[in-house]
Amino acid sequence: MTHPAILTLISAPLCTLGAFAQQAQEPASAPGSAAPASAAPGSAAPAQDAAAEQPASDPVPLMSFSMGDMAKAPQHPKDAALINALRMLDDRLAELPAEIGRGMPPEMLPAFERDSIPTWLRLLTAQKRVAMMGKPAGAQGGDMPFTFSVAMDETDEQTAIQYEANLKDLLGRMQAPFPMEMIQRNGSALMVDMGATIQPMGQTQAAAMLGGGPLSMELDMNIGGYLDFLQELMMSEGAPYEAMMVFDILGRMGLDDSVMQVAVKCDGTTSHTATVMTGIGSRATASGILPGEGLSAGHLAPVPADATWASVSRMDMEAVFNAIDSLVSEYAADQLGGGNIADMVQGMVGIDLRSGLFGALGDTYGVYASDTTGGGGLTSTVMFFSLRDAEALLQTKEQLEEMINAAMSAEADGYVSIRSWTLGDNEYSTLMFPGLPVPLEPTIAMSEEWLVVAATPQAAMGAMDQIASGGNSLASHERIAALLDGSKVGVGFVDAAHFAQSGYGLTAMMLSGISNGVRSRTDATRNPGPIMPVYSTFKDGIQDIVGYTEVVGDDLVTRQTQDGSAVVQMATM
Repeated sequence: MTHPAILTLISAPLCTLGAFAQQAQEPASAPGSAAPASAAPGSAAPAQDAAAEQPASDPVPLMSFSMGDMAKAPQHPKDAALINALRMLDDRLAELPAEIGRGMPPEMLPAFERDSIPTWLRLLTAQKRVAMMGKPAGAQGGDMPFTFSVAMDETDEQTAIQYEANLKDLLGRMQAPFPMEMIQRNGSALMVDMGATIQPMGQTQAAAMLGGGPLSMELDMNIGGYLDFLQELMMSEGAPYEAMMVFDILGRMGLDDSVMQVAVKCDGTTSHTATVMTGIGSRATASGILPGEGLSAGHLAPVPADATWASVSRMDMEAVFNAIDSLVSEYAADQLGGGNIADMVQGMVGIDLRSGLFGALGDTYGVYASDTTGGGGLTSTVMFFSLRDAEALLQTKEQLEEMINAAMSAEADGYVSIRSWTLGDNEYSTLMFPGLPVPLEPTIAMSEEWLVVAATPQAAMGAMDQIASGGNSLASHERIAALLDGSKVGVGFVDAAHFAQSGYGLTAMMLSGISNGVRSRTDATRNPGPIMPVYSTFKDGIQDIVGYTEVVGDDLVTRQTQDGSAVVQMATM
C-alpha cells in the first residue's frame, strides 16, 4: 500500500459494521420505509441540528464543504520552492495569447490580460464554502431537486468590494453567460445564493477537536438527510418497492440519523485530521461488535516492527455476523416465509457459519505489509484474525478445501487445487496451479491463536514466525505505544519515509514539469530553479502517518497526523 489514506483504512470497516449494530438495538420498521433523518446524540453538526429542527416540508440540509485560504496557509520549509514557482504562474499565463494566437477564442482573451489573471486565480486560492440542500419532493417541479450556494471569503470588507468590482468587470468583458445580479456581497464574503444556507467555517465537532484556528478543509455530510432526500425523490418518480427496500436496510443500520464530519488543519509542520461518525460508536459498543476494551500491545503482536504500513482493529466477528443475520432473516421472513443465513448455508453446503466460522474467529483483526513478510511491498501483504475456537475453524477450512478441490478437479482437470502442508506446529493451505506457470500462491496459515491470510507462502511463513517469536512488534514504535491506553479500537500506521523514498524520483520529475511550465522562452530571469529538495534535505524528519479510532460519547472518532509538507505527501502517495 502506497497511499496515505490510513483514515479510511482504520475507520471505514468500524463505521460500516458498527452501523449494523442498530439491528441489536431498535425494532425494525416496515419494509420499504426508512425513517426520516433526525439528530444523533453527541454531535454539534450544524447540518444535523438544522435537519432535526426543520419540518418535513422544508429543504433538507445535505452537505457543506469548505476549503481554507491557500494564500494564508502555513508553509512547510520543504514546500518553499514549489510555492515560489507557483507565484510565477501569473506571468506565464499572460504570455499564452501571444503564443496561441488565433487559436484562442476572442472572449477568452480578457482572462489572460496581466491585470485579470490574479482575479480568476484568486477564485482558486481563496477560502470557499459550499452548501447543498434537498428540496421537498412536492417543491421540485421541473427544476433541480436540490439547491446550493457558494461563498468566497476575503480578508476584509474593503478587499471584498474591490474584488467584486474586478470579477464583475472581467466576466462582463468575457461576455460570460452569467447573471451578474446573482453575485452578492455580504460583508467580506462574495456569494452566489441559490437557497442553501451556508455555515461559517469551523463549526463542526471535528473542527473543535483540532483546537480551533484556520482549517485547510472541512466537510459536514448529513447522511440521514441524504437518505431522506433520495427516498422522497425516488418515491416521487415512482420507484419500485424493491428499490425502496435499500432505504429500509440503511435505516435499520442506523445511518438514517448519522452525520459524517471531517476537518483538516496544517500548522506548517504537521497535518492533522479529525473524522466523526455520529451515533455509530454507542450502537456498536452496546451490540457487542466493539469489545469493551481497546487495543493492547498483545493485540499488535502479530505485526512486525518493520511494517511499512499496518491497520489493526478490535471487532467481534460473531456479533457482526449476528447483526447481519438478523437483518437478512427479517427480509427472509417477509419475502420467503422464514429462514436465516446460517440455516440456508448449512443446508446447502453443510457448514455452520456461526460456530464454524464467525464464532470461531476472535475480536481482533488487522492487515499489514512488512520487510519481514517479503520486503514491504504488495506481495508482503498479510491479513490476520485472532481465534476463539481454532479446532472449529480448522474443521470448516478442511470442509471448504474438500469442496473446492472436488469442484476444481471436475472443472479444471486438476490444474487448480488447494494443498495443505505443515511446518512446525502450524497448518498451511496454498492455492496452487500444478503444471501451469501461474505466478500466484496465496496461502492461509493457522496456529492455536491466530489465522493468517497472505499473498505468498513466504509472507505466511514470515507472519507465523513473527507470531511464534514474540519479537518486536508495531507496539514498539513510540507513537503507537503512546496510543495503547485501552480506549483505542483501531490504530493505523504508514512508514512515510519508506514510501517517500520510493516516490522521490517520480515526484522530482513532476515538479520539474512545473519548473519548466512557468519558465519563459524569452525571459531567462524568470527561473524557479529546482523545486524538489535534495534528497538529504527531503528525507530529514519525515513524519510517519499515524491514526487511531475510538468511541467518544455516542460517536466513532478517528484522528490522524502526517507530515505537513505537500512535497513529502506527493512522494508518499
